[in-house]
Amino acid sequence: MDDLKEIGNLEQYISTSQCMLILLTKGYFESTNCLRELRHSIEKKKPLVLVHESDEGKGGQPLDSFVAGCTAKGIDSGYLFGGQWPIVAWHRVADFQLLSLRLITEAAVGAMPIYAGPAAPHLFSPSEITRQKLHLRSPVVLYVSGSNPGAASMADELESVLDRMSGSHDLRISHQRPANFAPMPESATESVEDPVGQDALALQRTLSRSMVSLRRMVSRSFKATTKKVTHFLLYLNQETFLAAQGARLAHEVREARATGLPIVLVHENDTRCGGCIFGRFFQTTPQDLIDDGIYRMLAVPCYEGAHREVSLVLVAKSLGAQERWKMKELVNVATSPSKWRGSISVWMPSARHVELRRKTVEHQTVQVELSSETASSTLATASATPLDATPPVADVLDVDIQSSMHETATGAFWKRPGA
Repeated sequence: MDDLKEIGNLEQYISTSQCMLILLTKGYFESTNCLRELRHSIEKKKPLVLVHESDEGKGGQPLDSFVAGCTAKGIDSGYLFGGQWPIVAWHRVADFQLLSLRLITEAAVGAMPIYAGPAAPHLFSPSEITRQKLHLRSPVVLYVSGSNPGAASMADELESVLDRMSGSHDLRISHQRPANFAPMPESATESVEDPVGQDALALQRTLSRSMVSLRRMVSRSFKATTKKVTHFLLYLNQETFLAAQGARLAHEVREARATGLPIVLVHENDTRCGGCIFGRFFQTTPQDLIDDGIYRMLAVPCYEGAHREVSLVLVAKSLGAQERWKMKELVNVATSPSKWRGSISVWMPSARHVELRRKTVEHQTVQVELSSETASSTLATASATPLDATPPVADVLDVDIQSSMHETATGAFWKRPGA
């Protein structure tokens, strides 16, 4: 990567580059030097990586505006935006930004001559949350209101990502209003339809998903009605809190807050799904809910493309999903010649939250190696107390593992054969 030291040598720098990274910000197609850069890159047929700044507060604008600006300057927008070159959305929130950086790096490395053609590498970052194996520590029954347009689709996407990342999960979707909610006021009950039927029709109408997916969602909905709802999904898009259905939704949100039911806010940013800027909700949301602090809670932003799975994982984590860690290679590090081996599964939220602790009980200390698919090994220690003999002579150790998040796991470990 070279830094341009002399603007007069711009074309020379481009000619000696293998790949050009174009950062699309407001005014790019109005800049003389940016147009020089782009035109010469096209003339020399340089591979391009387009990075799209969408945050208007940071100089971004919708992609359509960049396409229009490109055309206005006589540059073939089809060549630039027709799919030949990767367009990476730039985000600043850590988990989204990490994916953006990985996609940019992957595109740049793929432009190297050695990787030309189908041999382009697929890179990954061990810290990406989409690589984690997620599990819900306790069953979740998520209420999805029939008066919340698009919420059923979001719940279906959430189930799908948990299916992929865990294989099985304890998430159930309920379309039946919680029993402890007060009845709808008369002003909000006009034209109220059956919630499950209304939601199923909305799903068919807006997503045209397969009947298999629809049957799965409805089936899980009815199963969930026998369990107590644990969370309320509030999906925010351009249709939220509008007209009669908006009044019904507002009533349900008030009831959720009054009964202490946790609300999970999801903000749709994909315009194809009704995405809009967050400021819109301060115009459409009933003022009493705003005054009551409904938006003091952080909403999970839901983006399009490759970043959508990151959004869904963050939604899952807001419901209590965590990564399952495995503890392995437990070794007695005391002066005793005895060696110990064993394994145990334990919940650990993140490698960054594990600290090194040494705890000795009866002169026996066991060193534990934490490992996962998404982070490099982290060391911690656990106490080990012989169950049936005075240390250091024992065949079984009772192990108590403590992390810095005050989570514990216990298990029995055995002497390695021949030790």
